[in-house]
Amino acid sequence: MDVIVVGAGLAGLTAARDLNAAGVEVLTLEARDRVGGRAWTEPAALQGTGFEMGGMFVDPSHTAIVAELDRYGLTLDPLPFPTTVTWLTQGVARRGGLPVPPDELPQLEIAVRAWQDAAAEAGAGGFVRGSVAEFFTTRVHGLHTLDLLRAYFCTEVSGDWAEASMQTMAEDLAGSGGSVTRWTVAAMLAPTVHGGVSALTAALHREAGDVQLGTPVAGLTDDGSGVDVRTAAGGSRRSRAVVLRSEEHTSELQSHHPI
Repeated sequence: MDVIVVGAGLAGLTAARDLNAAGVEVLTLEARDRVGGRAWTEPAALQGTGFEMGGMFVDPSHTAIVAELDRYGLTLDPLPFPTTVTWLTQGVARRGGLPVPPDELPQLEIAVRAWQDAAAEAGAGGFVRGSVAEFFTTRVHGLHTLDLLRAYFCTEVSGDWAEASMQTMAEDLAGSGGSVTRWTVAAMLAPTVHGGVSALTAALHREAGDVQLGTPVAGLTDDGSGVDVRTAAGGSRRSRAVVLRSEEHTSELQSHHPI
């Protein structure tokens, strides 16, 4: 075996596809029973209606994803801009332009500035410690503002903000030039892949060569002349080289919000 690719997410499938096209003998090992990683469309999740279980929005400035979509003739569907907004914080539903009550706007400003400072630190090569929840709850004390932040970031990471890395959120904002407005629009109002993002992973899978699902990798040993790849089931594969997961492509696919 020439190369083993660990992980069949977007980056792994792209690497396997390119290696396969170059005539390299390549095997991709994927722990899950499906390909795609965070790029995952369930076609009938909502009583027959498709639903994106992971990343779905594509900012047109994300050239790597756009290039792959173009390669396979896949298109983007724009999302309509919302005409009405309802904010639910502290059990109170408010309609209008302000995300928090007027007396808490200074608290929201503190949160935005802190996030921008963290983005500047991450953009300069620094590391922002702790979870997203820890980062904001130690700086912000307005209850409505904390409710808003919790909803915002749980939506963005599709999970609990107490388990999400603030470093990731800082890096994401740094990639938007520190603009919270641009980041929000890109993350929540950017186009979606027509037919679901799994249309892209399916196209990559068809050209990726041998992809073995349900095969978690337990460890690697490089002896200088090759690499032994040990699987969780106790097996072993040897190759001249190993490609590990990269975030180059997946970081460009923004998380969906869980409706």
